[in-house]
Amino acid sequence: MLPGLALGSEKPEKNIMKRPPIAQDEKILDWEVFKRGYFFIGVIEATAAMVAFLSFLLLHGWEYGTVDLGDPLLQSQAMTMTLLGAISCQLVNVWTMRSWEFSAWSVGWGSNKLLLGAMVLEFFWIWMLLGYEPVQKIFHTATIPLNELWILLPFPIILFVSHEYYKYRIRVKKGL
Repeated sequence: MLPGLALGSEKPEKNIMKRPPIAQDEKILDWEVFKRGYFFIGVIEATAAMVAFLSFLLLHGWEYGTVDLGDPLLQSQAMTMTLLGAISCQLVNVWTMRSWEFSAWSVGWGSNKLLLGAMVLEFFWIWMLLGYEPVQKIFHTATIPLNELWILLPFPIILFVSHEYYKYRIRVKKGL
């Protein structure tokens, strides 16, 4: 949540004054926002969450079709992996969303100090969810062995590369 809020302090894009004004009747959730946010990025994030959940369970002996997990710790760990699947994608998504059409590489990684601070706080919060028992009890999360976090790695990479390619295609189409 904090990195998303920090996007509000992002500097204007370099071509902002070349864009036509927004019409008074234009909706905030137009087709492009809906398509990009829900059908594209949202599908990747949902897939990451489900794959993280199911992979963790399967790696720990669960069999498809079994309703009762039997072990409350395994259930909490699988749910924590689901949360981490979504969070890991969001942590990457915030970097690609710093510009609607320009590459994340062109915006500069250190230009938004609030975003950097929000990322530090977000990683601290993840650490609390994973390793601080009072927070784990409140949110029903559990410690995940570090050697099993590899399950999460492909999805933030897929999200970053595919969204950057999407923006590249927009730039080519617009002649930017």
